[in-house]
Amino acid sequence: MKYLIQHPRQLAPLLKALRAQADLSQAQVAAKLGVTHQAISALERHPEKATFDRLMRFLGALNVDIVLQPRSQQEDSRSRSAPVEW
Repeated sequence: MKYLIQHPRQLAPLLKALRAQADLSQAQVAAKLGVTHQAISALERHPEKATFDRLMRFLGALNVDIVLQPRSQQEDSRSRSAPVEW
């Protein structure tokens, strides 16, 4: 299944859902990555504060890949009307 993420706040609930779909607890993911379950909890609560490397390691533990894809022209024209957060 593909998930469209357009804002960092959309990522937190998705990370929790992906971990649940993988049938893994925070402690199990932490053990796979050699970190504490508190670190996993913090990453799930505030993924925007995580480094890209840490996020990629977390997703790797769940067997999830990131796919970057250009927006279609229709999506691009809609996004131009909204201000871009930077």
